[in-house]
Amino acid sequence: MKKSKKNSPKVQQMKKDTDFWKLESDAQQQVPDFMFSDSTRSLLHFLSNRKKRKFMETLNKVHRLNQSPEYRLAVRRRQYFAYSAVFIVMLIIGASFLFFEKKTTLTDIFNTYYDIESASLIMRSESMFPDAILASGMENFESGRYTEALEAFNQLPDNLMATFYSGLANIETHDYSQAIDNFEQVIHHQNNLFIDQAEWYLALVYLRTNKKSKAVELLEHISSDRGFYRTKAQKILKDLRIKTN
Repeated sequence: MKKSKKNSPKVQQMKKDTDFWKLESDAQQQVPDFMFSDSTRSLLHFLSNRKKRKFMETLNKVHRLNQSPEYRLAVRRRQYFAYSAVFIVMLIIGASFLFFEKKTTLTDIFNTYYDIESASLIMRSESMFPDAILASGMENFESGRYTEALEAFNQLPDNLMATFYSGLANIETHDYSQAIDNFEQVIHHQNNLFIDQAEWYLALVYLRTNKKSKAVELLEHISSDRGFYRTKAQKILKDLRIKTN
């Protein structure tokens, strides 16, 4: 009995080939181009039709998975967590940089604790100035005219009040070496009302001029006393040990 041409092996093979290439054509329209590069086609050439069909079906499944809302949401979540992780790492690095690189300098400490008004407020109770030159110097000092105040104070080299306020005026005009001389002169005189203030401001000027060892020595002396500046001196010593080299 003659076999039907429709059922002949050759016809069946042609039908399988037609089905396969139709499947490939459909896949090419859906799957990214890189999946059908020359190397991919070379691989397909050596596969049986059954394996080729299986390969195409797998590609289509991958494509459908990539296009599904669940997959896209998962990708977006992974991207979100990745960006969040990068942002957190950058924050940690930035904070570490600030923590390790930024150190308080001696000038910073000086600027924090130096306050010219603290001295002038203490001394405003002395409203009577027997010397007209001293009165003129104090008036100029309180008005912020430090150069004029110094001109008056310099005429009174033996007056400890004028010497002390000369030290403050010299700080304001940035003549720190002269300010040191003024405060040391007051301290060496000993029995007077300005020693505590002179020691405090001298310690601050030592900090401003990077004389750390001298500043520490004087601050330790102030902090061991029961004077007005004791607590501030202790705070500066703590700052020096923790925040500076």
